[in-house]
Amino acid sequence: MKLSGIFLGAFLLANGVILLLRNIGSIEIHIANSELYWAIIFILLGASFLLENRVLKASAAGSAAILLTVVIWSFILNFQPAEFIRESRLSKAHAKHSPYHISEPLNGTVQRAKLNLRHSIGTLTIKDTTSDLAYVESISPLGYKWARKHFADYELLELKPNYDHGRFTLNSSPFTTIKLNAAPTWEIGLDISATPAELDFSKFKVERLHLDAGASSIDLRLGHLADKLEVFIDAAAATIDIELPKDVGCEIYHDSQLGKAHFDGFVRRGSTLRTDNFDTASKKIYLNLDSGVSSIDVRRY
Repeated sequence: MKLSGIFLGAFLLANGVILLLRNIGSIEIHIANSELYWAIIFILLGASFLLENRVLKASAAGSAAILLTVVIWSFILNFQPAEFIRESRLSKAHAKHSPYHISEPLNGTVQRAKLNLRHSIGTLTIKDTTSDLAYVESISPLGYKWARKHFADYELLELKPNYDHGRFTLNSSPFTTIKLNAAPTWEIGLDISATPAELDFSKFKVERLHLDAGASSIDLRLGHLADKLEVFIDAAAATIDIELPKDVGCEIYHDSQLGKAHFDGFVRRGSTLRTDNFDTASKKIYLNLDSGVSSIDVRRY
């Protein structure tokens, strides 16, 4: 199928979904900084022409069409005469921008814990500690809900958006801040799309990190509390800055023929890149990067 057909089909499908949601329930779409979304649309359209892989070309074209639909409907649903814009925004902010808090107690000694998080609206920050097992402060149009499961050797926390009554809203300044307990050994799974994120895991003993990032800007800092840390990053049209401690040996496997990558202080060894202290360091980090058309910058601190 031609790119034009894929783009038009996705555009019509997205418009149909929004019209259907308007008929069966309320839907609100608010985009304050449309320049960012227009930039992403142009990046996706450019990628659809430059990529050779048919699946990636189709995905980029379809994503651009869907995002274009959201931007257009944001303008349509929120167009008002100039004298009424300020009052409308203030009333919506007062009604929807109330921070809320949720937490999970530690409940005794937890040796190992897993956190799975899907996040797509507003800034995300994970860097501070808490006496709870996990703590969330958020201003989000979707809200979040916990799903906690207890296993014999670890606790599993799943933090998911709480879709309520078919309401979909993009507010001007939503955020989510997550704090974790520093005592357990953590395995982290993050699915982040179209949002900036500050992720500092230097205070936590993280042994495994999975990060799926699409159209996002992410600052990621890793620590040296675990003897071995495995990191798997799958990025599409994202900008990711990664910081590694100098006293830890690091090996990078980077699978990408597109995009931009910079690895400070690494030497190529066959199909991998390594720091000069990889063989002698007692603690090691293994980075597996599938970055597509993303920009990756790895440096040591």
